[in-house]
Amino acid sequence: MNISGSKLQVYLTSAAILVISVIVFSLHSIEPVKLLAILSEMVVIGALLVAAYLLGSKELHRGIPVGLILLSLSTYFDLVEALTGMAAYEFISLGLLAAGFPILLVNVIYHLRERKKRISEFTAVVNNSLDGILILDLSDRILLTNRTACALLGYKEEDLVNRAFLGFFSERSEKAYKEAKKSLFAGQNTASFSGELITSDTSRLNAEINLVIGRDSKEDPDSIVLTFKDVTHLRKIESALSEQSKFQRVLNELITEVLESDFDEKTYKYFLMKCVKAFPRADAAAFLLKQDDGRFHFVAAYNYDFEELKSVSFSTEELIQKGSDKVVVIKDYSVDYRMENERLERIINGGRLREIMSTLSIPIKID
Repeated sequence: MNISGSKLQVYLTSAAILVISVIVFSLHSIEPVKLLAILSEMVVIGALLVAAYLLGSKELHRGIPVGLILLSLSTYFDLVEALTGMAAYEFISLGLLAAGFPILLVNVIYHLRERKKRISEFTAVVNNSLDGILILDLSDRILLTNRTACALLGYKEEDLVNRAFLGFFSERSEKAYKEAKKSLFAGQNTASFSGELITSDTSRLNAEINLVIGRDSKEDPDSIVLTFKDVTHLRKIESALSEQSKFQRVLNELITEVLESDFDEKTYKYFLMKCVKAFPRADAAAFLLKQDDGRFHFVAAYNYDFEELKSVSFSTEELIQKGSDKVVVIKDYSVDYRMENERLERIINGGRLREIMSTLSIPIKID
């Protein structure tokens, strides 16, 4: 068993006081009139030693229990002087007091300053964290929150404190939270899950949530530290990448299928239909092919009026604009409105030009 330095000092001091007490009280009888004063000083000595023992086990500067021990010794020698009448004990008592009190005072001030500094640093770290941090009691009410949590949830701090945090979960996420909390109290150190949090404007925030149990000085659970990170944008990126990958795969398969089949309107239309269904929020598509006259003609359309469009053609300069020889999203249609009236009218009516918000242009080059 290891004994810390502060505890060892208390043990040795207590033993020394006990030995000296036996010697002193065996040589001098106690007069009744001195009994109250003696008992009072003994209580002070005991209280100082107990305080030194308890504080010695805490994360305090060692000078604090040392100062308390010196003060207890000062009181003890003052008691011995009262019993024996020897002035030497009084000088020893004053010397110990002169040493113990400054040591105790200086170290208490040092400890308070360090504690204040640590609290300030901890508060700065918590408030400047990019993750939302909430301290919940065991009944899931919010005790403390940081700035990020307030910003992500859309509330002021005073509006969050004392609110039941379960009210911020969607039904499915609330169930996941309860399961994670249950695993914590079953002995797991931490618990994590993905869930949806409902913000002040009723929008849903995708979050990665972590739970840790907070414990008191007796190591009993007294709170839950909950941290969460907004991953809504990551989910959108993952979804977009998944959709893009799916579309590219379907497109490659379709192009291969088209190139291996007969080049006719039915094949082209099937190709367009599959592209529209594979691409998110797509509504219509058209297939243009460069023919013997050197111009690009509509050879198939899906959700466009093909009968209106099949007589429309474009020169290479009109169709292959800057950058459009690659896969590109087109949002500017000002060039189309410069066509002659007849062609423009067919594009507006058959190609629904005024309804189009954006176009994905995919060139296919065949060697």
